[in-house]
Amino acid sequence: MESVHVGVTIKEEKDADAEGPLARVIVGSPLGRMFMADRSNHYERAFEGYLRVLRIASIGVDESRRAFGDNETIKNLDFIVTHPSGQVLLVDVKGRRMSCRRRTRQNWATRDDVQSLRFWERRLGPRAEALLVFVYQLEAESMGEQFEDQFFFEDRHYGCLAVSASGYEEKMRVRSPRWGTVSLRKADFDSLARPISSWLR
Repeated sequence: MESVHVGVTIKEEKDADAEGPLARVIVGSPLGRMFMADRSNHYERAFEGYLRVLRIASIGVDESRRAFGDNETIKNLDFIVTHPSGQVLLVDVKGRRMSCRRRTRQNWATRDDVQSLRFWERRLGPRAEALLVFVYQLEAESMGEQFEDQFFFEDRHYGCLAVSASGYEEKMRVRSPRWGTVSLRKADFDSLARPISSWLR
């Protein structure tokens, strides 16, 4: 399998020590069992595989559980990603499809997604930054031209963009009151979205 990152082809090593030091600390411990995530979602598996190829230390969180916040339960995020600088990225992966017939980059999320990310960001302090990471499955290889970060995983082609939860919250508008979904106008999304690699450098 080959993965493409910022125009460079990276060969994935099957025996790579991909979990990173932070992940190894908790695996097998009672705390570790809280973080054993179900990766049945191929978008989350793809993003995790992308981090492994780049050898970025991360922890997959069990997002099916809800944590207790201030008088309410809070949605868990998908990944905690660490950076050598000490910065911690709190990631919620939103998987979307881009077809040849509909090439728009959908950016909707739930209000709960955004508010929960902001809660974790506040709780984990100034070194933490919460991100909505939109991972798009691309129907045609030519669609990759729209993405600085693109990669192949399990025979699927993906492009990836991220928006800070704070920026998203500031500009979001109601998409569906019934389902509690929100989204950004195209112009706002184009202005706020950045390649995830720009946070990892």
